[in-house]
Amino acid sequence: MGEIFNNPAVAVQSWYVVARSAEVRPGRALSRELARRRVAVYRGRDGKVQALGGRCPHLGADLGRGQVIGDRLQCVFHRWTFDRSGRCVHAPSLDAIPPSARTFSYPTDERYGAVWIFNGPRALFPIPSFSRWSDEQLAAVALPPQTINCHPHVVTCNGLDIHHFKAVHGLEFAEAPVAEQLDPYRIRLRLRIRLRGRSFFQIALRRIAGDVVDVTFTTWGGNLATLEGSAGPVPLLVLFTHRPSAGGRSASQTFLFAPRQRGWRRWIGTDLLLLGALRLIMGNILARDRALLDTLEFRSNLTAADAALATFVLQVNAMQVFDPESSGSLNEPAGADDARSAPAAGEAAP
Repeated sequence: MGEIFNNPAVAVQSWYVVARSAEVRPGRALSRELARRRVAVYRGRDGKVQALGGRCPHLGADLGRGQVIGDRLQCVFHRWTFDRSGRCVHAPSLDAIPPSARTFSYPTDERYGAVWIFNGPRALFPIPSFSRWSDEQLAAVALPPQTINCHPHVVTCNGLDIHHFKAVHGLEFAEAPVAEQLDPYRIRLRLRIRLRGRSFFQIALRRIAGDVVDVTFTTWGGNLATLEGSAGPVPLLVLFTHRPSAGGRSASQTFLFAPRQRGWRRWIGTDLLLLGALRLIMGNILARDRALLDTLEFRSNLTAADAALATFVLQVNAMQVFDPESSGSLNEPAGADDARSAPAAGEAAP
């Protein structure tokens, strides 16, 4: 254990949120961290977002500080210009462009009002979604981004830590939780939570949801997770995203979802009310976890009671790791297909 899991030097082949869509304005570029390297994100004049390896192959200048020219990105240092594929197409100081003058082009997508990149030549699984809802049926809101002093893999597996729900949140289970590995990139934990606590939070939640709440927590790719269920009339639809940043920390962004309303429900803002209720519920839970994760120094002394965590650690350690600035994938290399070749949710991953 630990070769890949909780290792700040590597990043598994997975989807990562690198910016809000509104941050990447047409004709502008910005830089983001991914583990120990930079990613340059820009929106071309045609409105499409692209992400390239963030260091110019010439002398290593930050391409995120460059200038967008049409659908290309120009380095601010010596004006080498790169197209969407990462190939240098113009170097004003050279008679001929060397073959090494290229940078990596990340598979890129926009969803839930965010810019996503896949750390690898092609997407191995889809961006997380919900089993009973399509994107068109949901309204999404992003909570303020956070930097958690903990590796993304450790933050993600917190939702599989069955016994911390009892110890930290005072929750009981109506039935024994069931964990199953869906494929090489996903683990699902089914929970039936009985609300018997006497805290203000549980009393208030019990009035809304009744005595039992059914939820499903699913990890995706080691750094992402979805929570799906309902608390009475309040749908519990949450997406947790984590991106490794310097020092083994996690650049985290959480998204909340509510069904889009029609007719008079839309007029009175029912979706906003549902999002507000969900925000209160998740805020109470996440605040306690955040305080613990910020001071956690992870150790892999797992016990028999940590079976779900052990499965997750093993799954992460079996994932492919990719670094375009070195030799590429540290495990078996993938092909160079476009991100759109990713399987749909529920399909078998290649």
